[in-house]
Amino acid sequence: MDESRRVYVLEGQIDSMFLSNSVAVGDSHLQSYFTPNAVYIPDADVFNREIMKNVRRMIDANLRVCMLPEMNIGKDINDFILHGMTPESIKKLIDDNTYHGLSAKMHFAKWKRVEI
Repeated sequence: MDESRRVYVLEGQIDSMFLSNSVAVGDSHLQSYFTPNAVYIPDADVFNREIMKNVRRMIDANLRVCMLPEMNIGKDINDFILHGMTPESIKKLIDDNTYHGLSAKMHFAKWKRVEI
């Protein structure tokens, strides 16, 4: 892993195998791994209060957070791969749905499905 480049921080170890320059933290507390070039990618489980709390904390800390769109093919990268997406298309999906600052707060308000 090269921390001078963009680092993708994920929950699951299997998910991290599909993206280059990525690391898995093993739980929903993605911000436990900090590097200035990180993009934090929680599972797209918008009905999980704990994940939503962690996303809000990361946004409040002005970190770059990927809020994956609802796609009906799963909630994480492994699910996307199992449904035929390529690592390249997943990386583009992540890059297109990464936010920070005020735009992250605005997008989060629309993205979350539960009150936290």
